[in-house]
Amino acid sequence: MKAGKTWSAVVYAGLLCALLSGCLYEAAETQAETPTDSGGEGGGETPAPEPAELPELASCNGPCSCDEMVRPANDTGVTFSGVFPSGNLASCADTANPQDCDFGRDRKAALGELSKTGSGAAGFDFVKVSANGDLLDKDATSWQCVLDVTTGLMWEVKAPDDAQGLRASNQTYSWSDNGQPDYTSVNLGECQQESCDTQHVIGRTNSAGLCGFNDWRLPTKTELQDLVYYANKQPSIDTDLFPNIKSDIYWTSTLDTDDVGSVWSVNFNFGTVAGGSSRDPHHVLLVRNASVPEQPAAEITEPELDISLRNRLAPLQRCSDVGVVSSPNSRFKRDDAGNVFDSWTGLIWRRCVEGLSGDLCDEGEVALLDWQQAIVLAVDASEAEGLTGENRWRLPSIKELQQTVETHCEEPPLNPFAFPNVPLDQVWSSTPHTGLDGHSYQYQYQNGILFYAARQQRRQLHLVRQCQQGVGL
Repeated sequence: MKAGKTWSAVVYAGLLCALLSGCLYEAAETQAETPTDSGGEGGGETPAPEPAELPELASCNGPCSCDEMVRPANDTGVTFSGVFPSGNLASCADTANPQDCDFGRDRKAALGELSKTGSGAAGFDFVKVSANGDLLDKDATSWQCVLDVTTGLMWEVKAPDDAQGLRASNQTYSWSDNGQPDYTSVNLGECQQESCDTQHVIGRTNSAGLCGFNDWRLPTKTELQDLVYYANKQPSIDTDLFPNIKSDIYWTSTLDTDDVGSVWSVNFNFGTVAGGSSRDPHHVLLVRNASVPEQPAAEITEPELDISLRNRLAPLQRCSDVGVVSSPNSRFKRDDAGNVFDSWTGLIWRRCVEGLSGDLCDEGEVALLDWQQAIVLAVDASEAEGLTGENRWRLPSIKELQQTVETHCEEPPLNPFAFPNVPLDQVWSSTPHTGLDGHSYQYQYQNGILFYAARQQRRQLHLVRQCQQGVGL
């Protein structure tokens, strides 16, 4: 990367922060040319300092162990194929062009190969929970919480609009947290309590001991999006288990660190994800850890936090100290082919988006493809490497695209030491839209917004495949 390019990118980031009030990010300090020293003994020049080495990912030293996955997640719930340029099939029938429905828990459920503890649409597996915390039979007609067997999270279940108390589904809250004063907006929602903000509703819910527990909280944006049932619409959730959810916006606990006062939310209209002002009145769906697998320690080295090193691989990236580092180097490894193995999710990613190559993904030109072209390219990539079944290269689902997110950085919200020089553009998912049947979901590698686009649009492609347990790569 040329020094001039880095310098101009940094200046641009600094100006952007200055123009956008409330930007918490600090651009990397510009480095002027090292002055020469013609004085002193011998009149020689002072040599320029050697550039610091970039942090590198650990190597798998052969096949990566796929038994390390510690963050199980739900599938999207999509069991049908999308057709190009428009239309959706009633089932997963277009086997020549594998997409979302051809992989994962939903496929197994559709084939009758998925054993469930409870009930739920497609690959979801939920158990109803009583007011005192007892697990109920799937035929129970009254329940206040739901245990997600796959993720180990327990969710509150909203009551009808005319219910009295905290659980009435039509109540809204502004976002507040005493630990984040720059993001806090107090009592700007509409509710039955004296203070309508998230901090107060969480406190009151814990005091009331919903379902016998007092450790309820807001979900992260990854956790809440993981609950979205993308085969359903308005609301995009399993309404048999969550009967009173609104087709509307719900708060998460994840700060949108690109803007002061902005917090991420999930819209259960169609399952989109975006940031918004903490002053806005939105709904809440609280969650708690029931039997969540222990998360690995986020081992973060000082060089990983050095913005000047990050900017050598992501010239416009800005990071904030108010967020939580969610994608440290310690969760990733590289295999012998240079692919990136995410040990937290069990996914193997191409290091570069399609069209780019080289160890730092700084060679070539990014390929912009319509949805059908992207699916065909994945098929060709798998055939070229002799990969079949679940181990094939494919488009990631819309949930998988968010699972690697770096929540405390933007442009891109990714770890640049794992995924260097990512173009800040939209990337296709394999998930077709159920309501707009000429559209499929996309993810933005600029700041992590999740939306959808017409399938004729041209987007970049980041291939992924599933690591199979017990057999390495």
